[in-house]
Amino acid sequence: MLVAVGAAYIFVLAWFNRQPIPTTALLHESDSKLKLRTTGSSHLGTKNKDMHWLEPLRYLAPNDTRAAGATDFDAGLLHIRLHTEFRTAQARQPLGGLLKVYRKPLGFAAGGSEDEWELLFVDRLPGPAKLAYLDRTRLRQPAGQHAARRLAVLYYVADKETMAYATRIYDLESLHRADYFDAAVARVGARWWELGSGAEAAVLAGVAAEHGLCPDDSLRLADSAYASAHFRRCVGRAGLRLRSVDVGLPGAQDVIEFSLRGSTLLYSRLNDVVRFRVVELELEPELSGGFAQTLGPDVSEYLRDTGRQTFLAQLHSTRPGSSMD
Repeated sequence: MLVAVGAAYIFVLAWFNRQPIPTTALLHESDSKLKLRTTGSSHLGTKNKDMHWLEPLRYLAPNDTRAAGATDFDAGLLHIRLHTEFRTAQARQPLGGLLKVYRKPLGFAAGGSEDEWELLFVDRLPGPAKLAYLDRTRLRQPAGQHAARRLAVLYYVADKETMAYATRIYDLESLHRADYFDAAVARVGARWWELGSGAEAAVLAGVAAEHGLCPDDSLRLADSAYASAHFRRCVGRAGLRLRSVDVGLPGAQDVIEFSLRGSTLLYSRLNDVVRFRVVELELEPELSGGFAQTLGPDVSEYLRDTGRQTFLAQLHSTRPGSSMD
């Protein structure tokens, strides 16, 4: 009897001192009228996959009086959308990846009104995108500062019987005014954004391709502008974009694993003579095209035949550190 009473007492005591199970709470639900326009299916390839990322535009500096490392609400929120296959009017490369970046103020998170998404810029990749990797680790550098968050998009370009792979790396901390923006607006006119649905698609396409100024993205005619043969990139009304660099990957075999951490790019190819390849990118203080490549250990016939290459990208741990784990 005493044992039963003691056990019951311990059970009741433990019950009232238990830790509550953490649950999520809905803080805000966006207005359906403020959703982004869906790209027309006729402009997308049959194997298209949409990828989306929501990221703070900026974090607070360590010396800020507010919580260091927290989101800077004044800077806003980024929405990155990637179409892996976007149909174009180019004869030799009819498919290419299309990346759009939007911005929205975060005032609604503090109880204010919610604004619409603002288109910052649109980039078209030379070929379809196969893989993408967003590095959020923000590794601490020897000087004490954090590495920038970077988005790496792997794409490929077909050239007759061969396939060339490259990656475009965007620096999420480098939002800046496009150097050509002011001159382009002076040539086209400050009211170029007000070209409505009554304007011909050719006019919008010409402004976007020749001057790098995006049409109103809420119009379906915008898709035709992005698909024109000479379109490469454009910026919205704010004239802002992220810095980027394209890095070619040697070899023609299919890339099956791909990841980025800090300034280290790791990838593995199908039936390669090595297990993986590591590219050390020279991206500080600004993005640049210089890089040096090192190789992983040789692949034995046993590992190659059993397809054991798929685990290699996991070498990049999410734990902060000065090198690969």
